[in-house]
Amino acid sequence: MATVVGVLVGQGMAEVIPRPEYPRPDFERTQWLNLNGVWEFAFDPNDVGVKENWFAPNAQPFPLRIVVPFPWESKLSGIGRTDYKGVAWYRRNFIIPKAWQGKRIWLCFGAVDWHATVWLNGEKVGEHEGGYSEFRFDVTDKVRFDVPNLLVVRAVDFTDHETPIGKQVQWWYTSTSGIWQTVWLEATGQVCVKKFRIIPIADKRHVPTGEMRFEIWLDWGRGTRDEGRGSCRGSAFARP
Repeated sequence: MATVVGVLVGQGMAEVIPRPEYPRPDFERTQWLNLNGVWEFAFDPNDVGVKENWFAPNAQPFPLRIVVPFPWESKLSGIGRTDYKGVAWYRRNFIIPKAWQGKRIWLCFGAVDWHATVWLNGEKVGEHEGGYSEFRFDVTDKVRFDVPNLLVVRAVDFTDHETPIGKQVQWWYTSTSGIWQTVWLEATGQVCVKKFRIIPIADKRHVPTGEMRFEIWLDWGRGTRDEGRGSCRGSAFARP
C-alpha cells in the first residue's frame, strides 16, 4: 500500500487513479470524468481559511498532498492523521472535455464527512451537510472550456455527538473525515433522469406476479419549478 501512495504523490500521480470505476453501477453515464487522485490539502485548525480567501484562484498553494477519496485518517490518503478533528481544505484543477460543450455538467461527491462547502473558480457553488450521502451541483454555468478549472472543498468534521457518527469514536473505530468517496464530473442532456425506482407487483394475496412498475423522475433543467415523473409496467418473464 505504501508503494501505491508513493506513486500517487510522486511523479506518476497522473497515471494512477484510485477507485477508477464509475461509483454508481446502476446509474452510469457515458460521459464522466473521475476526479480521484492527488489533491492539494491543508489543515485549518484555527478556521481562518474562509476569512483569508483560501478558495480564491490567487490563493497560495496548500502545503500538503492527499490522495482522494481516502479520509485524512487513512494511511492510503498519504496523511494518516488520526488525532485531528476540525476544518480541512482540498484543492485541484481539472479540464472539461470539449465534447461536453452544450451539455449540462454536474459536479458529484459520493460522500464528504461531515459538512462540505464547494467553490469552483473562486465562486461558491453550494454546501452539503451529512457524511453518508451523495450530493451534486449543476455547474454548467460555472465551468470553463478554454482554461483549467479550480475546484476547492472545505470539509468540517468534529465528530460531534449531536450528529450521526455510528461507531466513529475513539473507543470503537478510527474516524473517517473529509472526502471519503469518489468525486467526479458527468455530462447529461438538458433533460436527464434524476432518479428511478423499480417496484415489484403482488396480487391480492401478496404473491409476486412477476410484474414490475418502473417509475422515473426527470430533471427538466433550470427555469422549471417541478420535476417530471412517469411510470410504466413490465413483466419479468414472457407469458404464453
